[in-house]
Amino acid sequence: MKFSRSTESAAVLTAMKEQTSYSDAIRRCPLFKNGGKPKEDPNSHRRITITSAIGKTIEKLHLSRNKSSIKNQQSRLQKGFTEGESPTVAGLVVTELRIEAKEKRLPIYIGLTDAKKAFDIVWHAGLFREMHKMNISGDNWLLFRAWYEDLTTKVKWEGNFSRGFKEKQGVRQGGVWSPTAYKVFINSLLKIYEENKIGSYIGSIYCGAPTVADDVTLIANDPYDLQTMIDIQMDHANKFRYTISDQKSCVLKIGDKSEHSWYMNDQKLNTPNNATPLRNKKGHKF
Repeated sequence: MKFSRSTESAAVLTAMKEQTSYSDAIRRCPLFKNGGKPKEDPNSHRRITITSAIGKTIEKLHLSRNKSSIKNQQSRLQKGFTEGESPTVAGLVVTELRIEAKEKRLPIYIGLTDAKKAFDIVWHAGLFREMHKMNISGDNWLLFRAWYEDLTTKVKWEGNFSRGFKEKQGVRQGGVWSPTAYKVFINSLLKIYEENKIGSYIGSIYCGAPTVADDVTLIANDPYDLQTMIDIQMDHANKFRYTISDQKSCVLKIGDKSEHSWYMNDQKLNTPNNATPLRNKKGHKF
């Protein structure tokens, strides 16, 4: 085997190649988000997946097999869960765009969008197609698909398990592959922005949509460009069957006192004085 000379690793890798069904029941443990949310509300909990040690080992080996192919085709706008990148860099890009706009005496508009339960509602067929577009094919693709086809889940609550039910959408929060799988799922949106170059630049470098996993920040120096970027994201969401929350999304307007409005799902977006984009853990306000 290419990856290891040990008998144990060879056996696991052989199973990866020959076994295209991985139908062990998945268990989920609800994790309370806190933050003042009602504990009795199911939406106040994250669905954390509990996977067996063998399952995690197979996922790690499978991911290592495909990591380079994904990284080569991943949008450079994506800064989350990527080797050699950091979410801090995405925050730095936003700061540099503000500085550049100020130096050039240009307004800047920052759209902060929020995908509802991003990891929980990933459309499986769309994910499989995007995986194939990333040159993940053959047994690699079949094994990944097998993890999500005919998948049965049980929920653990107060030490007891629910009856099993079929999973039809979502990637497993807590799974080894899940952050990378979501990046693959959202990559085509970032590629659209890159190819059309709608939004802001630092010098000659396009930086209009710095992203950390599911947090996409849209930045433009023209209000109509920002609306176009929002429309593109909504089209992508409709195509890939996920939802952008117009209530949690907003637009920051800097260096422009004139009246502008931006819309999502025919709903006018809020324009607060500040907000915290890109999971900025230090609490800096933009």
